[in-house]
Amino acid sequence: MNPAHAEARAELVLEKPILAPFGVTVANEAQALLDMAASQEQVETERLCAFARACLEMLETGRLALAVLYGGLFASRRALELGSHVLRDAERHAAGNNDADAIKETVA
Repeated sequence: MNPAHAEARAELVLEKPILAPFGVTVANEAQALLDMAASQEQVETERLCAFARACLEMLETGRLALAVLYGGLFASRRALELGSHVLRDAERHAAGNNDADAIKETVA
């Protein structure tokens, strides 16, 4: 195995546990980061970024936003999906507040 591939694979393995179902591991990491802040310990930027990424990946909106930010062949498609997703969420929220007509007029 190419050493560069082994290193990349090791990074993926380290990040994988953060993506546990129901955010349990993410919650554990949040507590660890808060504990480190309380004791004024330094935290590596990579660890903070991995935590932020894991939080974004927990929700569909975050996953789509990351796909757009990472770019690539399907970034424009993901941007359209992201826009649709955001509008759907806004309509659901407004329907709960009886403001659905205002959003539909804005979108139309």
